[in-house]
Order: sequence, then structure tokens, then C-alpha cells
Amino acid sequence: MASVGLPVCVVAAILTLIIKEAYSLECFQCDSIKHPKCAETFGYTAEEVKKLNISGPCPLTVKKNSTQLLESDTCKKLVSDMPGSYGKMVVRTCNIPAELEDLKMNTCKDYREMTVCYCTKDNCNGQSHLLISFPFLLLPLLSVFQLI
Repeated sequence: MASVGLPVCVVAAILTLIIKEAYSLECFQCDSIKHPKCAETFGYTAEEVKKLNISGPCPLTVKKNSTQLLESDTCKKLVSDMPGSYGKMVVRTCNIPAELEDLKMNTCKDYREMTVCYCTKDNCNGQSHLLISFPFLLLPLLSVFQLI
């Protein structure tokens, strides 16, 4: 009986990883030093993104002080002022799984010498600014007409 359970567990684990990969969040993963069009305004076309392989599913991350694997739930864009005459450096990547709720929202945070923007949709970190969803924009209009 144990010999039948082992292969079933192995198959289930493999299927789980395949399904997780298929539904993983995808983020742009590039920096403005190696990829000049990965600057503050994202300038790559869909064909260039595919050719350069700078977009893809976020890898699983091991939770700090644990063996638990976590799936990334946010993309991020980091903009930092470089010292001297280098200007700004931009990094777009997957974020480690956010444990703080405010990092799971479409928001930007200013830190000492950088700004980090977090977002939760596929390849959302290619935007030059965060987008507000259309239904969210309708709420004030609906309240004016007292439809809610």
C-alpha cells in the first residue's frame, strides 16, 4: 500500500509545481545598466521583450527562517539616484513575497535615495506610473448620481 502512495505523491507534487508555474505572476526583470530601454520610461516592444527574455514568471522564494516556499505576489520597479554623473538606475523585478499588506497594493514608497513601486498584475512594473483600475474610477461618478 505504501508503494502505491509514493508515486501518487510524487505525481501530485510535480503537477502542483507545473500548475503553480502556469499561474505565477509575471514581471519584467531587467535593469537600466544592462538594458538601456529599461529606464524610468520602459521602451521595449513586445518582440524585444521576448528576444531579450526580460519577462517571465516569478521564481518561488524560501521564506525567511523557514523551509516554506512562497510565490511572489508583487512586481516592483526601483528607481535610484546613482552617485556622480551616472544619473538614475532603474531595476524591474519580482518582489519577495510581501508579508506587509501595504506592499501588496499598487503603491510607491520613497526611501533614502530611491523610490520603489509595487504592483500586483502581470508585467505591471513596465508602467512609468501606477494605473488605477477603471471600476475604481467609476466610484466617485456613481456616488454623484447616488447609484451606490
